[in-house]
Amino acid sequence: MNREILMTCINGVKKVLGLCAVMLTAGALSAALVLIIPGDVSAQDERETGAVSGTIADRVTNTPLYGASVTVLGTGRGDMADDTGAYIITAVPPGTYNIRFSMIGYQTLVKTSVVVSPGRSTELAVQLETQAVELEAVTVRASESYFERDPEAEVSGRTIDNREIMDAAGGTMDIQRVIQVLPSVISGTDQLNEIIVRGGNYGENLFVMDGIEIPNPNHFANQGTGGGPISLLRADFINDASFIAGAFPARYGDKASSVLDISLRRGNREKTLTNLDMGMAGLGFMAEGPLGSRGSFLVSARKSYLDLIISSFGMTAVPHYYNLQSKLTWDLGGRHTLMWNSVYGDDSVVIEPGENVDDEEEENVDAASRLFITGLTLKSALTSSLISEVVLSHVRNEWKTNVWEEKFSRSFPTYVNRSVEGETTLKGDFTWLLGKHDFSAGFSLKNSAFDHDIFVRADSVYIYDTAFETAREDTITDKFKTYPSWHDDTTVNALKSAGYAQFRLYPTGRVSLRIGGRYDYFDYNRDGRWSPRIGVRYRLTDTLWLNGGYGVHYQNPAYIELTAHANNRNLIQYHTRQLVIGTEWIPLPHTRMSLEGYTKRYSDVPVSKSMTTPDPWDSSEGEEVSKGKGHSEGVEFYLHRKMSTTYTYIVSCSLYRAWFEDPRSGEERPWDFDHRLVFTASAAKRWHPGGKGWYENMRNTFWYKALAWILPFGDEVLFSAKWRYTGGRPYTSPTYERQYHAWIVPGNTSYNTERFPAYHRLDLRIDRRFFFRNWSLAVYFDIMNVYQRENIWDYSRDEYGKVKNIYQFSTMPIGGFSVDF
Repeated sequence: MNREILMTCINGVKKVLGLCAVMLTAGALSAALVLIIPGDVSAQDERETGAVSGTIADRVTNTPLYGASVTVLGTGRGDMADDTGAYIITAVPPGTYNIRFSMIGYQTLVKTSVVVSPGRSTELAVQLETQAVELEAVTVRASESYFERDPEAEVSGRTIDNREIMDAAGGTMDIQRVIQVLPSVISGTDQLNEIIVRGGNYGENLFVMDGIEIPNPNHFANQGTGGGPISLLRADFINDASFIAGAFPARYGDKASSVLDISLRRGNREKTLTNLDMGMAGLGFMAEGPLGSRGSFLVSARKSYLDLIISSFGMTAVPHYYNLQSKLTWDLGGRHTLMWNSVYGDDSVVIEPGENVDDEEEENVDAASRLFITGLTLKSALTSSLISEVVLSHVRNEWKTNVWEEKFSRSFPTYVNRSVEGETTLKGDFTWLLGKHDFSAGFSLKNSAFDHDIFVRADSVYIYDTAFETAREDTITDKFKTYPSWHDDTTVNALKSAGYAQFRLYPTGRVSLRIGGRYDYFDYNRDGRWSPRIGVRYRLTDTLWLNGGYGVHYQNPAYIELTAHANNRNLIQYHTRQLVIGTEWIPLPHTRMSLEGYTKRYSDVPVSKSMTTPDPWDSSEGEEVSKGKGHSEGVEFYLHRKMSTTYTYIVSCSLYRAWFEDPRSGEERPWDFDHRLVFTASAAKRWHPGGKGWYENMRNTFWYKALAWILPFGDEVLFSAKWRYTGGRPYTSPTYERQYHAWIVPGNTSYNTERFPAYHRLDLRIDRRFFFRNWSLAVYFDIMNVYQRENIWDYSRDEYGKVKNIYQFSTMPIGGFSVDF
C-alpha cells in the first residue's frame, strides 16, 4: 500500500513539475531580459570593485592561523590573516578567480571559481591541513593542492565546495543531486534526490549541518527515508560539504552506509548585502550582514510561485511550498564561536485524476508536511591542546496524508497518515592533541518522540467470472480473501544514547592510523551495539597514497517501522560490515585520481514477515522481522580535474554487484539497486568575454539588449554538461491472476529475475554572469535529458491486467536568475 501511494504522489508531483519547469524557464528569461537592458550599463572601468574576506583556521583544531597568506591569483591582490584568522582583500575587479591560501607548515590550498561581485565582499572560510614533514629530509618542498580532504576520511571521502554545487549541470543547486556525480552514489529515481550508496537502500545516509543531525532535509519528504523532490537547504548558504561513502569514523553513527556533513558559511562581516533569485525551488530572497562588531547573520525566505500563475492553465494539482532559513554567528572571545541555525519548511499538494478518468481505482491524494530545525553549535578551543564542539538541537517532522479512490468520497479514505516525529539532541565532540597524535571522544543523548496515527482501510480480493472477452466485463461471483483494516496508533518517548572514542596516530612520517569504536543504545527496543572502526593511510610517494578502512555500522529501523506492529518493538539494529581498500594519486595539484575496491555485508535488516513465507496472499499487517541479509562488492574509479584555468571535468565509474538472501529459501538474488555499472562524465568550460573591446561595444547596442536573453554572451559564461549511464535495475515480474483481478508473485518465483532497460541521460547548462556598476546578475538555463530518453522507473499494473510504463524525467528545461545588490 505504501509503495502504491508513493508512486501516486511522485507521479503527480512529477507531472506538475514538468509543466512548472517550462513556465519557470519562460519567467526567468523574461525577468532576465528586463534586468539586462537598463540604461545605466557602465563601461568596464566604471564598475565598483569587490572584496574577498573570511577566516583561515587549522583543519583539525579550528584555531586561527595568524599570518597565513591569501592571494587572489592574477590580480596581485592579497592579505595576511590577523590573530583571529580574519583577512580581507579589497579593490578586486569583478570576476571569477582562483585564490591561494598558504602558511608555513601547512599544505597550500587553492580555491577555484570564487565569484567577486561589484560593491560586495565575498565571504570565504577555509581550513588548512598540516604538511607532513619527514625528519630525515634535508629540504622541505612546499606542496600545493586544489583539493580539501577530511583528515578522518582515509577512504571514500570527497569534499565539494560552494561553486561546484551552484554550477553543476542537472544538479538544480541541490547538494543531494550534485553528489550523484560520485561513483558510489545513485538515486532511486529522477523525481527524488535520495542518496543510495554502494548497493544500499533508502534512508541509510546521515545528514549533518553544522553539527546538527537532520533526518530528511527536503520538501515533500518521504517518511523513513532521506529523500524528496526539492531540497530545503539553500545552496548559497553552503561553504562546503564532506561526503564519506563507507567505513566512516566513529564520531558518526546510527546509519548503515554514508555521511554527508555540510558546513554553512557565515554572513558577511563588512556590510549588509541582499540577493533575489528564482529557480526550480521557487522565488527567494536572502540577506546577510554584520551583527555588531563580532557577529553576522544570514537569513533567507523562498516560496513556490506556481500557485499564483498556474490557475490560468486550468490545473489544480499544484505543489505549494515555502521555507525559511537562517544562521547567526557570534565570536564570543577566547576562541569560542557560537552558531544558531534554523530551518522551516511547509509544503502541500492535492493530486486528482482529472476529468478523463477511465479507471475508477484512480486515487486522489491530499498530502502536506512540515519540517522545523533549530540548533546551537558551540565550537571552542578550550586550551592549546583541547578543542570541542557541543550541539543542542531540535528537529520535528510532520506528515498529513489522505488518500481516497475516485469512486469513493474523501470521507471514506484508503489511507490516512497523521504522524509527528521529533528528535531533541545534546551531543559533544572533544579532541585532545597529544604531540603529533590526537585522541577524540564524544557522546550523544537524543530524545526521540514519535506519534503515529496511520490507517489503512480493509480490502478484499474477489473471485470473478472470466467467461467474458475482457477483464472489464468480468463480474464478481464470490469473495476469495479479506484483509482487515490496519491502524497504527502509537505515541513513544524514547532515548537514544551513544558514545565513542578514537586515536589518530602517526607512527612514521608516511603512515597515519585511526583506531576507534562506538556504542549505540536505544531504550525503545532495549538494543545496544558496539561497532569498531579503523582507517589507515600510507604515503608511497609525495603524490601517491595507499588507503584502507574497516567499520561496523549499526542503524536502528525507521520510527515508522518500529510502531507498525506490536511485535516490531523486537526489531534490532541492523548493520553493515564494510571493508574498503584503495589508492589515491594526485599527479598535478589540480588533478586527483582514485581507485577503490570494497565489500559491504548486511545483517539483521528488517523485512516484511510476509516475505518469509511462500504464500503470495500472506499479509503481515505491518509486522517485520530482523531476518534480512545481503552483500555488495565493487570497484570504483574517480578522476577529477579542478578548474585551475578555464575548464574542469569529472569521470567516475562503478562496477559492482549487490545481492540479498531470499528469506523464503536462502537463495541469493540481485538486490533492488544492483545496477552493475554506473558511469558519469561531466565537464565545464568558462569563457570571459568581459573586458574585450568587441563585447563591451556590442553590449551597449540596441539589438544586443533585445536579443541578450537568447545569445550565449555575458561578462562571464560557463558551459557545462553531464552524461550519466546506469545499468538496468532488477525487478520481480508478477503474474496476473484474472480470476482474482490481482497481480501476485507465486511462492516458487525467484525474486528480481528481470531488469528494466538501462538508464542514461544528458544534461546541458549555460550560466551567464553580468557585472554592472554596483550590482550583478547571474542567469542560468539548464536542460535535463536533452535527447529525451524515455527512462523507465517502474511499471504500473491495474486490476484489469493492463501494464503502463512509469517514466522518469523527460526533457526538462529549467531556468533561473540571481541578483546580488
